[in-house]
Amino acid sequence: MSLSKFVWFEYVSKDLAKAQGFFGELFNWSVKTVPMPGGDYAMISIGDRTIGGYTTPPDGAPPEAHWLSHLGVADARATAKQVETLGGKVLKAPFQVDGFGTMAIVADPHGGPLALWQPAKQEPQPAPADGTFCWNELASKDPAASVEFYSKLGGFTAKAQDMGPMGTYYVLEADGPRAGIM
Repeated sequence: MSLSKFVWFEYVSKDLAKAQGFFGELFNWSVKTVPMPGGDYAMISIGDRTIGGYTTPPDGAPPEAHWLSHLGVADARATAKQVETLGGKVLKAPFQVDGFGTMAIVADPHGGPLALWQPAKQEPQPAPADGTFCWNELASKDPAASVEFYSKLGGFTAKAQDMGPMGTYYVLEADGPRAGIM
């Protein structure tokens, strides 16, 4: 796994059955339920490849359904501290995920949620295939500030593209394009 790469994706919703039905039909995804210490976890699969998961929002979280991207990091604890230094918030302090790795849930300075993922062991990430995730994009009220935050946090460089009346579109890069901010 390389750093500065989004490595996992979770759909957070209060109605998991509806989400699973919708995305399953749209993308031909299936669900594999995996027992975990805190309760079963629904993993998204396409063929024999696991690409993400479904989860319910924690108590006190906004009720709106959303995708939660997981950024691969070398040290989840240090990166969570860096989030705070850069003006973001730690929503859930780093915690162990049953031998798989260490995770933290944070928010950028504008409140955008992001998960930090430090795997227990490094594994290569396969190339995207049909039906898998291949891009992340953030719609920000202050794109320039978001670019500064994510560039410092994830080690990205940003390329600005003038989109005329739509404003500037930023492509975050680290060993190739990784995400966009507008």
